[in-house]
Amino acid sequence: MVGPKWRTFSLRFLIAAVTLIAILLGIWHRGVVLREMAGGHHLEALDCGYRAAAIQRPVDEKWEWKYRALIRFDRETVSKSVPYWQRSMHHAQLRDRYLAASRRPWLPVETMPPPPKPLTLPDRDDQIESWWWAMFGDYLAENECLLNSSMGFRPGDRNLELMIELCPLAERVALCKRVELYRRFGPEFLGSEAIPSMRTWLDVDQRVAISDDGT
Repeated sequence: MVGPKWRTFSLRFLIAAVTLIAILLGIWHRGVVLREMAGGHHLEALDCGYRAAAIQRPVDEKWEWKYRALIRFDRETVSKSVPYWQRSMHHAQLRDRYLAASRRPWLPVETMPPPPKPLTLPDRDDQIESWWWAMFGDYLAENECLLNSSMGFRPGDRNLELMIELCPLAERVALCKRVELYRRFGPEFLGSEAIPSMRTWLDVDQRVAISDDGT
């Protein structure tokens, strides 16, 4: 027959075990939620970046293979693209914060960066290009997929790896279709509901990479 002390010990042990399991499940669920948030911001960062690229470097498919389109630095074009570049950078910062937090979900999340404030272009037109590179050059060096000819990914591209790691297949496919729309039709089709068929080089699940010359 089990004595009173053993019954008391068993009850305390059961309560402690249930509490511990609840804490561990809570931490696990928090990590899952943080990863989902990181994935959402990653898709937004890419989408905004590709929109900015479509505005500032519209591609003529007929001649891109031979004459690579140049980045436009006239005041009107840059003023339209800058808000998208800012949003892309902001979402990338949020993605990195949430991704780091998801890897240690038992700790508080770092303070999130505030939304970007509107930027004012230089007064002189001949200063716009150098100003633009100073503001966004480092970001684009880390995310070269945004401005290459195909808007595709090279082997080992971190953006591709994060897409596969963090984002559901349906969301990856939807982004690829939007990117194809931006690349093929240019900035005048931003926000259009017409989505053309997805090219094989954007099939992220096959990790197809493409070079600047289109091969």
